[in-house]
Amino acid sequence: MRDNLAYILVALSLTFFACQKMQVGVNTYDIEYSESITFDQNKKLIFVDVISDSRCPVNVDCVWPGEATIALQAICTPGDTINFELSFGEIGTDHRDTTIFDIYRVELLEVLPLTEEGVELEKEDYSIRVLVEKS
Repeated sequence: MRDNLAYILVALSLTFFACQKMQVGVNTYDIEYSESITFDQNKKLIFVDVISDSRCPVNVDCVWPGEATIALQAICTPGDTINFELSFGEIGTDHRDTTIFDIYRVELLEVLPLTEEGVELEKEDYSIRVLVEKS
């Protein structure tokens, strides 16, 4: 019986942690497509849409590195929403869009997955990493 209880507790713990939004660093978050994160108690950031993704596939040599543009929605208080877009450029460059809303700065750090030649991505395949901090 004790072994069963231990297995149940482990399973419940894993389920709990799997359901949590991933906070990578103090102010860095991973957000899946159409999901949201909550920060600074009651503020919310929602990954709304993938507007475009023209990034060069990882297994191809391209003249232009391309970029990915995503749409986000910030909710500071109920009824107070701000919609904005951020773009992310070539891997290894400093091109990362940043926007400011209310007293917060949001920086798009990464768009995943990386594109591959011959592989078509669905919007549901995407996730982003953002930095959210007070400006």
